Amino acid sequence: MPLRLIAIQPSRLPMADNTMELVEAQIGALGFARDVINDLANYPPAQPWTSRPPRTGPRAGGRRTGTLGRGWRLPSSLRTVRRGTERRVEMVNLTEYAVYVQGPPDGPEGARQTPVMAARNWPNITEVAQRRWAEHEGVVVRIITQQDPRLRRRSL
Repeated sequence: MPLRLIAIQPSRLPMADNTMELVEAQIGALGFARDVINDLANYPPAQPWTSRPPRTGPRAGGRRTGTLGRGWRLPSSLRTVRRGTERRVEMVNLTEYAVYVQGPPDGPEGARQTPVMAARNWPNITEVAQRRWAEHEGVVVRIITQQDPRLRRRSL
């Protein structure tokens, strides 16, 4: 009895060569993380002082220094964290008071945004990340579902 071999054709093309590269770019320094950092680096409009502003030092006369905004970074050695199929991006601000001004709204005392800073309209990292993710999620889904025009297809 002769053996008959039939090639099985996939119903969909396999994942493109640059799929994960595009996903990491979209959530990393070229997309989501960049937009979050840019939003956090922009200060809300200044409000009048309720007490007398400092007379000396970098904040003399009530001036803003920009230290907090310049402090937002992606660690150079770590763009995205990979754990199995999970991808996570980490952003840091080593300014000692960053967590009190722009930290998450929930959490233990000393590890969250203070009510005073929230009342003064400082954005917190949680709200900014959720808003920006809503903008980038569709692009990531298009990449993963192989519908993005930037994908390089493997030849069969």
